[in-house]
Amino acid sequence: MNSSNNIIKHIVIPGGGPTGIQAIGALQHLEQNGFWNINNIETIYSTSAGAIIAVLLCLKFDWETINDYIIKRPWDEVFKLGVNQIFEAYSKKGLYDKNIAEIFYKPFFSAKDISIEITMKEFFEITNIEIHFFSLDVNHFELEDISYLTHPDLQLLTAVQMSSAIPVIISPVCLNDKCYVDGGVVCNYPINQCILRADKTEEILALKNNYVKKNNNQVNNNSTILEYIMNFISKLVNNVSLKFENYEMGTYSNIPNELMYETNFMNWSNIKLTLESKEERQVLIDSGVEAAKKFLLDKQQSNKQSDV
Repeated sequence: MNSSNNIIKHIVIPGGGPTGIQAIGALQHLEQNGFWNINNIETIYSTSAGAIIAVLLCLKFDWETINDYIIKRPWDEVFKLGVNQIFEAYSKKGLYDKNIAEIFYKPFFSAKDISIEITMKEFFEITNIEIHFFSLDVNHFELEDISYLTHPDLQLLTAVQMSSAIPVIISPVCLNDKCYVDGGVVCNYPINQCILRADKTEEILALKNNYVKKNNNQVNNNSTILEYIMNFISKLVNNVSLKFENYEMGTYSNIPNELMYETNFMNWSNIKLTLESKEERQVLIDSGVEAAKKFLLDKQQSNKQSDV
C-alpha cells in the first residue's frame, strides 16, 4: 500500500527495448498491492518501449490478459525477418515499420472497439489520460514532446513509432521537414519533463533502468552484417543516452517514488532473444516484480524509521 497521503497521478516509463517487459512486471505488482491505481492516473511520460507500455496501460486491461499476450504469443513468428525485408530496409530506412505496432495492438483495440487509426486527441477523450511520447527530430536534432496537446490529429500508432523508431530496426517517421527517431537517443528517462508539470513529486511514480554492463555485445569474425550494424548503433545510442541522463541527474531532486531495476544495455542479441523465448519474457516480468517487491519493502522500512 502507498502509506503516504499522496495519490500517484503521474507515471514515467523509460525506453530500453526488452526493459519494457520489466516495467510491466513492476507496474502490475505495485498496482496489485495498492501503491497506484490506473483510475487516478492523469499523465504518463514515456519514451520508446515505454511508449508502447503507456498505451497498454491506458487501455485498462487486466494484468493476466496482458501477461498472457506478452509471454505466450510467438513473437519470433510474428516479426520474422526475411530476405525481402533486408532489401526493402534500404528504402524504408528500417527493417520494420508502423505495421508492427498495428500487429501488436490490434487484438487490444478490437476488444475495446477502437479504430487502429485513432488520433492522439481521440485516444485522450476515451482514456482521459494525457500521454507524452518523446522523439528526436534528427534533421534539427531537437527533442519533441508528442501529446494530444501538441499533435491532436496525429495517429496514435504513428506517434508510438516516432518515439520507438530504433535506428535500423524500425523506420523513422518523416513529416514535413522533420524526421523522427527513437527519443531514447537523448531522453530515455523523461523525468524532468514530468516534474515540470506535476504539482508534487510525491505524486510521481518513476521507473528507471539501472544498467549493468556486460561484455557480451561484441563484433567478431562470426558476426553478420546486421549484428555489426546493430551493435554499432546500439552502443552509440546507449552511450549518448547515458551521458545525457547523467548530465540531467543534477537538475532534479530525488524522486520519492523512483523504482529502479537492473537491466542490460539494449542490443540486437537481447532483442532477438526476447522475441524468440517466452521463458526470457517470463524472466523479464519476474525481474520487474522482484524490483517492485524490494521497492515496497524499502518503503515500509523507511516509514518505520521515520515513525520512530
